[in-house]
Amino acid sequence: MSESKAPPLGVMPENIWKEKRVHELDRAIREYLKADGLTPKPEWYAEYYQHMSWLVVYANEERDRE
Repeated sequence: MSESKAPPLGVMPENIWKEKRVHELDRAIREYLKADGLTPKPEWYAEYYQHMSWLVVYANEERDRE
């Protein structure tokens, strides 16, 4: 008898890794804001809003497909 093998996992869907990155950026920004004397990097805000904009469009497109 031959064993059935599961296919390789492949890559994480873009919406999932972007959601994870948004949560990571949000966490880092909040921690820096709470820390005395630390300012979050402007690039973090830019990346956060870039991913959030993409996710909103993605969610709207998914909703329209239903």
